[in-house]
Order: sequence, then C-alpha cells, then structure tokens
Amino acid sequence: MLCPVILSFLIWAARLVLALGAEAKLDVVPGAAEFALPFSTLKDAQKVDEKLKTLERKNFGKDSRIRVAIVGCGYSGVELAAVVSERLQDKGVVQAINVDTTILPNAPPGNRAAALKVRN
Repeated sequence: MLCPVILSFLIWAARLVLALGAEAKLDVVPGAAEFALPFSTLKDAQKVDEKLKTLERKNFGKDSRIRVAIVGCGYSGVELAAVVSERLQDKGVVQAINVDTTILPNAPPGNRAAALKVRN
C-alpha cells in the first residue's frame, strides 16, 4: 500500500523563485540554444540576473531601451515578466509571448484576472 508523503518546511528568503514542472526546449526554435535563457532552476535565475546586469551596464547613460522577450505565459513566465518589467522600468521593454491567446491559460479565472490587471 502506498502512503502519501507530506513535506513541511519553512524557508526564509529575501527572494525566492519556485518553478515547477517546466523544462525548456531550446532545440525547437532556431537560435534558442544560442540566445535564450531557460528559467527553471536557481542557477537559471542567476544567469538571467547576470544577463540583465550586463545589459544594464552596457546601456547605462544611453537612450536605447533594453528589450526582453519572455516566451511562455504560465505562472513562471508571467512572474518573470512582471519582475523584469519592474526592474527595468522606463529603461526597458518586456514582451511576453505565448502560444495561447491569453496569459495563464490553465489558471483559475481569478488568478488570470489579477495577472491581467498588473500587466501594463
């Protein structure tokens, strides 16, 4: 007989990324393996942060805006788009790209409505 296992723990963190079930498929789109940054692990999140820092340093004092495309509008993609947009503010443009016609296509309607309110 199988018994359910319940894990319970407390995490203290200034920043926390929790991404579940997603795996980047970088071999599907030409150029993705060279230019895309997956966002599934802590190491991935650190690479995204380092890339943003590099772009911010490179564009410091310039009139050009940093352009970031987030592909996939599930929970992780929507959260990443919101955080990057907040970080860059008027120094950048964040574009969220999704195969579906809306963000969070599998989310409860209330979650989707809340995310749509803060997208701009």
